[in-house]
Amino acid sequence: MNKMNKMNKMNKMNKMNKMNKMNKMNKMNKMNKMNKMNLKWSMKNSKNRIINEKRAWFYS
Repeated sequence: MNKMNKMNKMNKMNKMNKMNKMNKMNKMNKMNKMNKMNLKWSMKNSKNRIINEKRAWFYS
């Protein structure tokens, strides 16, 4: 009886750990995709941003 309980607890723990790892991985992947998208977008806008920053610095 005791051994069975220990086994079940171990299995539950392992499942939980796997789930957590999967979730973390998924979150990381989503973050990376988002970052890549943002990079592409910011590359397009970087020229404008630099001009605006210079302007803002000039007028500040």
